[in-house]
Amino acid sequence: MSGARSTPFLLLIVCAIAACKSAAVHLYTLVPYTPAASSDATESQPRHRIVFESISIPGEIDRKELVVRRSPHELVLLENDNWASSLREEVRRGLTTDLYRALRDEAANVPTTAASLTVIRVDIREWEATANAVHLNAEWRIRRADSVDPIDIRCESDLVERTSGSAEDLVRADQALLENIAKAISRVLHGNRCNDFDRPQGYYQR
Repeated sequence: MSGARSTPFLLLIVCAIAACKSAAVHLYTLVPYTPAASSDATESQPRHRIVFESISIPGEIDRKELVVRRSPHELVLLENDNWASSLREEVRRGLTTDLYRALRDEAANVPTTAASLTVIRVDIREWEATANAVHLNAEWRIRRADSVDPIDIRCESDLVERTSGSAEDLVRADQALLENIAKAISRVLHGNRCNDFDRPQGYYQR
């Protein structure tokens, strides 16, 4: 009888172990992969010293888990799909890497003594993922107190990236959207105005 009574208990243990194995947590990052053999992007930018002064994101997605909208009234947490660090830190590091990459070609022909500090603030006002697409609306401000080439400009990016709905593809879409913002910032630093950008990109000067 004792053997019979122990069988359900053993089955519960086996099921619990199987559940633990199936509940693996996946960590995602918004920082683009950089091969170890390549030079660090920030070291190859003598002209531009970039500081992201502040980054704001909507409170409903400011969580460790990825958040997806299921319906007009429901947001779903992907409990086993988490950010590798805080979402603000992921955005800051991702934008920094993307921006230095976008500036790399331009900086190759600039003297190393022409360094100036550029301060950037990014306010992400909407950032929503669904099974089909990710929409991101952000206002960003660039300031540079330079006697030769000062900048104080506000721009807005309103972007959409299609996705398959999987967690991995949602993160890919997020990375693509941040890369587009970084390229827009780069173009302003190259002397363009916000409304000089391609209209489909959704940028304009305020």
